[in-house]
Amino acid sequence: MKLVSGLFRRGETGEAFRQRKTRVTWSGSEAGLTGVARLEESGTAIRIRSREHSLLVAREGITHEVFRLAVREAGRRNGSAPFFKATHNSNPPRVVLGPGPDQDIDDIGLQLSGLFARISREPRHPNFKLSVSWVIDRRAVITPRRAVDCGIPARLEASATLRWASRQREFSYHSAAPLGRALDELEESLLSVLSEEREVDPPEGPVSAVLTPEAAAVFWHEVVGHCLECEGREVSSVLGRVQGAAVAAQGLDVIAHPSRLDLPGGYLFDDEGQPAQEVALLRDGCVAGALSGGQCTVRESNGHGRTSDYRRPPHSRMSNLVVSGGTASPAELLSHLGDGLLVSSVSFGAADPESGRFAMLIEEGRLVRKGKAGARLKRFSLTGYALEALHNLDGALGNDLRPATSLSICQKGGDAVPTGAASPSILIHGLTARRSLR
Repeated sequence: MKLVSGLFRRGETGEAFRQRKTRVTWSGSEAGLTGVARLEESGTAIRIRSREHSLLVAREGITHEVFRLAVREAGRRNGSAPFFKATHNSNPPRVVLGPGPDQDIDDIGLQLSGLFARISREPRHPNFKLSVSWVIDRRAVITPRRAVDCGIPARLEASATLRWASRQREFSYHSAAPLGRALDELEESLLSVLSEEREVDPPEGPVSAVLTPEAAAVFWHEVVGHCLECEGREVSSVLGRVQGAAVAAQGLDVIAHPSRLDLPGGYLFDDEGQPAQEVALLRDGCVAGALSGGQCTVRESNGHGRTSDYRRPPHSRMSNLVVSGGTASPAELLSHLGDGLLVSSVSFGAADPESGRFAMLIEEGRLVRKGKAGARLKRFSLTGYALEALHNLDGALGNDLRPATSLSICQKGGDAVPTGAASPSILIHGLTARRSLR
């Protein structure tokens, strides 16, 4: 650790970051399994921060020699003298980035071959292209005080395009569950969307909607998560400006929970070496906190400094969001809705934290009349504003709290990190529906 601490002058902080990532991807179609590709990459980064500047030196590889060269280069560029001699004995603290839970890779290909065959036997099955990836992302951080293993998160990712004669549908799946269960859930989810059904145009204008746990996870991600990520010197979003204010019904809690390793955004330590901390974003309907990493100068880090890989600096990013459950059954929420929409799948979401405006592209939804779900709807979008949507959120929360498997990689500022969520079904009034041009 002296190798790292010797780099920093008064008023500077930083760390060394090491990463080894393995991605195995299987591709297939209605013709069966068509290919498999394995990608391995590893790298080392040295980061130095102060209030006036920041420096990142990145090099491919995780060997001792790569580490020493990165430290030497960072010291030269920062004008500081690294506290070590470049000898064979000057090795970084040992942090194992060796094999993780990838022993089942061969079995995945066999199971996927069976899945493709079963899809092709479905009556009126669509043409499809399916990509499934098993990702293992090992990370370690060395600070002046300690060397930590961030954990060995492994996840299953899948995406597909399904085409029928009259329509097309995008499908995604993302899970950090044990591999066998994740593959079973993937098959169940994929087979559930294969049926061809007549679709009708969605209504346009103000609507009320029940969002299933899968869809509600995207809502919380865009409306609460992104609006409470600390950016540099401030949290300037619509929620960040009203810390402590009541913005939703009493009893509603939204918690950032990075230590939930059963969700795709889980980790033990963040990418700056800080322990993963549970952070209440909304507590009893009130804005209660914000997510911060080491680059946030107005708040101490609470373990949410994250980066997509060693070549990019960390920023304050959400991990997993867990929302409090309620007592209302899905049928009771639909009955309370009366006339409106039932949203069960969202393929894309975006938000502007400054204004609070958000949009979700609805991949699967149904028309609801007198509390009963009816015709399937063509693709459409739902838009709104964060404070209005939270105010219009019905106080009755669903009793079906569960992890979402469609919430996937979050892109922000060109940086992609895995995220997760667990949510119950929710009922929101006053959203705006628009027909999709796609």
